[in-house]
Amino acid sequence: LKNAAWCNFAEQVVAVEGDVLDVLANPQNFGLEEPYELVSITPPYEEVSYRDLVRLVANSPLVKEDTLVIIEYPVELGTLPRVMQNGKLVGLRNRRYGRTVIGLFVVQPTGLFDVEPRVEEFLDL
Repeated sequence: LKNAAWCNFAEQVVAVEGDVLDVLANPQNFGLEEPYELVSITPPYEEVSYRDLVRLVANSPLVKEDTLVIIEYPVELGTLPRVMQNGKLVGLRNRRYGRTVIGLFVVQPTGLFDVEPRVEEFLDL
């Protein structure tokens, strides 16, 4: 939250600490009631099923069309596919930083973002 305050948008940020799968499946238990435009997920690498994570994020009431989703994952996982959950989650960018990969995805893209996906970033790292 310190970075959000530094950027002068602390009032627009909600930070939730909890099991990501539980938060995505049961947001009302965490006081979350409406979809967000940006969701950042940084789970403990060895404690989460990325298959379950992707399924839940694509179908969570916390996201809507054109929600941007940032997923952090370990390079050892390989590369997350560019299109997941039958097109509900589409990758735009995928970057490696040491042992960490940051994937930027959009939920059910409508064309709101004039950004061409970098398909080559979703090949095996």
